[in-house]
Amino acid sequence: MKASLASGTILLKARGEVGIPNADIVKFHPESALLFKEISERGWTWSTSHTKGAYVMEMKLSDAPCVVGVLDTESCTSQKKFSAVLDIGPEEPKVTSIEAVDSFRINIATPNCWRAVSLDYTTRQIVEIRSILWNVENVQLSAAQLKEVLQARDVLEWALSKGFKLSDEYPLEKCNAVIALVNDLSARPEQ
Repeated sequence: MKASLASGTILLKARGEVGIPNADIVKFHPESALLFKEISERGWTWSTSHTKGAYVMEMKLSDAPCVVGVLDTESCTSQKKFSAVLDIGPEEPKVTSIEAVDSFRINIATPNCWRAVSLDYTTRQIVEIRSILWNVENVQLSAAQLKEVLQARDVLEWALSKGFKLSDEYPLEKCNAVIALVNDLSARPEQ
């Protein structure tokens, strides 16, 4: 197969992990706006990650090297499969539109605890709990770490009250024990 040169614009519809602006998340999941607002009103911050959906990507080509041909197939099959190899150059393809938002995570931080809890919005699961909270029974806490743990506990309890369930990685029995231990630690006088 000989290389050719390709010019023009390719619009590619795809589905998978892609950076999705928060405005598009709210457009496809309007009820998420209330959750975002409540998180902010509590003095916490939020961000989204692990965003997946359907999108349109645009690639502009200007004399891009290109090879189109038949893929090698097993000799016993009569069906041809074609392949295209295309060097799109240094310019990153541009996502021009989001057509659906399939899933996303909400990462919640507090003033003293970066990413206290991460929620999978579509499965309604708590998928990440800050390790200092989850492993609190094994840590000798400084005053700053105690603030971090208390704030992470507050986010965890709030998420549970909103109907988010613990993922399989976080057993309910341990979660209850961790919350009880943190409540006990917060009730102790400072030393």
